[in-house]
Amino acid sequence: MKYIVGKVLRTLWWNRRISILMIAEIALGMSVFVYSANLFYSLSGEEAARKGQERDLVLGIYSDGDTPDGQAFTKEDYEKLQGLTGDKTFFFVAVPQFFAGKEENYEFLVILLDYSQAGLKEGSSYWGREVQGIVEKGVNPFPELQAQKMPEELESQRWKTETEEIALSGCVAAPVEYMEQMQDEISGAMVHAEWKSSELADAETVSREIERYLYAAHEKKYHYQVYAPETELKNHSYKVKLSIGMINKAGILSLVTFSFGMLGIFGLLFEHREEEFGIELACGADERQLCREIFLEILFLNGFGTVLGLLAGWVLTCYTDLGIMIGYIDVRGDVRTCLLGGMVCAAITVVVSFLIFGKLKNREIAGLLNGH
Repeated sequence: MKYIVGKVLRTLWWNRRISILMIAEIALGMSVFVYSANLFYSLSGEEAARKGQERDLVLGIYSDGDTPDGQAFTKEDYEKLQGLTGDKTFFFVAVPQFFAGKEENYEFLVILLDYSQAGLKEGSSYWGREVQGIVEKGVNPFPELQAQKMPEELESQRWKTETEEIALSGCVAAPVEYMEQMQDEISGAMVHAEWKSSELADAETVSREIERYLYAAHEKKYHYQVYAPETELKNHSYKVKLSIGMINKAGILSLVTFSFGMLGIFGLLFEHREEEFGIELACGADERQLCREIFLEILFLNGFGTVLGLLAGWVLTCYTDLGIMIGYIDVRGDVRTCLLGGMVCAAITVVVSFLIFGKLKNREIAGLLNGH
């Protein structure tokens, strides 16, 4: 086997220009295929997550260009919303905190929330297990509050916003009243308000009342919209899936083209190596040895190209934004794309090897030695 591997590598090196071209072609096709598959899995995952959300109405706060003067949302606004919705508003503010220490820097999220809703006692701040070591080192944005361990029921929760999912185990909870103290640190994107439409007497009317109040209270400096994320996602996902499908088809077309190209190139190489194969058979090599040799050549080319394509597709997924996905969907790599890529590589290798070896099997040794 060691001899066959060495011989295959030498053959690929002798034909390195063709080898590099074929590796580049499958890498290109595989990278596009992986990128589109990751987009599809990201969109599908977001759709599944949206369906599982209990609260189906969300407040969106936006601004044009530079942030206007004044807060986008205040504690008084929260109290008004509770009045309009009959105390059915689920509300929190996520404020990033950064402290520079002598030896290290500390970053964490402060969650401002209604203690009466969360069942927490006033006069305390509550620290998740992942940030308890920070307060022990003297880093505390709320020194006037007694620092306590966050209750396990609250700490185990993960709250999803339009841009991220927040694990409360890595956060500090403080009363919503601190919105006034931290007003300079709060932007509209940090404010999160949700409702269950089934709990509102008339969800559409209440939504319009909330929007009218906020526009009037803030002199139309910001844009406010109460909307259903799942509906919004459905409205956009059709076009998104069409774009993903086009990219996916481009990747598949490239892989199919590569397969036919590999078949043609190996067919030509086979014609030029007929005498070589004939001599090997005449010297005692069996058909299985030649089959392994042909299979390994194709596998090495496919394998190198596939690995490069998977890496390139992963980089595209993490660092390239073609403007296809909806802004609040987090595009991530999915391990299933690697499995699909491996299956495609295996399928191409087996099919091309079978067809090429079929030509060899149908030729007699004498015919191979004579080149016909």
